[in-house]
Amino acid sequence: MSTISTTKFALGALSAVLIVTGWGCQKRTVPTVPPQTNQPIVPSEASRSENYALVPLKQDLQVAPSSSSALGATTTIPTTGNSYYEEFAPSKLQLALGEQRPIILYFFAPWDEATLANDRRIATWINGDIRGLRGMRVNFDNEATLRKTYDVTGVNTAIFIGTDGKEKMRLTGSLDEEKFRSALTLIAQQ
Repeated sequence: MSTISTTKFALGALSAVLIVTGWGCQKRTVPTVPPQTNQPIVPSEASRSENYALVPLKQDLQVAPSSSSALGATTTIPTTGNSYYEEFAPSKLQLALGEQRPIILYFFAPWDEATLANDRRIATWINGDIRGLRGMRVNFDNEATLRKTYDVTGVNTAIFIGTDGKEKMRLTGSLDEEKFRSALTLIAQQ
């Protein structure tokens, strides 16, 4: 037997051993979506990981189901003072505009670590200072119409909309708490 054939045989046998024994593999349990809904599965607090795309919860925040919309129920993170940071849905935006609430639209991308970091910060910065504030996290890749409506050309963009339904301020890039809070104050004064 030649050296090449022996090497191929040895590598093939090693591969078979690795596959059979599962050496180097991790067992993963993948949750399934019930057939009657098309909602993402939200992991329990115990299984929540550092890189999970939804906003990690603070002590005073609780995950609660939001009202149903045309796209189905989504996860809502209530903060103190009747303010929310939740997944975007067109019906939620229309409702908030109709109720003349101050709104924040944050365009994130699940593949961009900087936007996920800002996403976590925003959840902690939205608080009870502004009654009725609606913060919505918008997946940049999935909402082309909304991007066009607000002329958003890149991820990591926060748009602050006043109670009159008009854009009052826009922040892009890494968010800083002081600028974010001054933008909140601006839309609260409408």
